[in-house]
Amino acid sequence: MKKQVNVKVFDILKSLVDNQVPALKHDASRGVDAGAKISDLWGRIDSLHNYIIANRYDRADVREAESEINDYEREISDLQRAAARFNNAQSELKAAAKFYHTYNAIAKKAHIDALQREYDMLDARADKLSDLIFACQVNIDPDNRDAATCAQYSNDITRYREEYSQTIARLQQVAHKIKSLSH
Repeated sequence: MKKQVNVKVFDILKSLVDNQVPALKHDASRGVDAGAKISDLWGRIDSLHNYIIANRYDRADVREAESEINDYEREISDLQRAAARFNNAQSELKAAAKFYHTYNAIAKKAHIDALQREYDMLDARADKLSDLIFACQVNIDPDNRDAATCAQYSNDITRYREEYSQTIARLQQVAHKIKSLSH
């Protein structure tokens, strides 16, 4: 048995994804430069280590350099967390993009199905109106009816033709929408 997908469930899931995407985009934008900044900071730390080796007897300069190294290491730690959030955000954004693709396909199919049902109802309505017009034309024979009945049939034919032309116009619009959504 084929399982039917409930579009309302996808609407709920879409609202959840919609709420998460802005934060993911923010994390993704913040982590873009993290790798380059980390490399730069490691270069600075290496330079400070070389400075400490060269100036190992000047305790004040060594303490200042060690303090800078600690600051850089904290900054590297923050950048590594940002890079991890960036990688996570990138993968979640890819998953969100796949979800949106699936959601759009399902929503499109549901919309096409609804339009197809409307098309079928309009087609049945047009057939019914065509039958009514034909029946009125057959029954309008003035030899078999009085003038009031003929006038009523004439009014009915006019009304049915107006409804028929409106139904056919709407039928063509729906057919065009179905065709445009199908491609």
